Amino acid sequence: MSASSWVTPRVIAQRLGVTIKTVRRWIALGRLKAFNKGGDGIGRRLQVREDELARFVEAQELAPA
Repeated sequence: MSASSWVTPRVIAQRLGVTIKTVRRWIALGRLKAFNKGGDGIGRRLQVREDELARFVEAQELAPA
């Protein structure tokens, strides 16, 4: 599998013209697969692979803002 770039929920929200709360809800509901990319244990650093975001957008028929 080739290397994939990652995006944060904030970037996804900006791209799709939705709130970060909406993106986090999609993640919580399992509609958008995110990974905890580390951190110091104090906060989460959720990130989504670009190819996963593309799949999600296509499945939801969403258009980038």
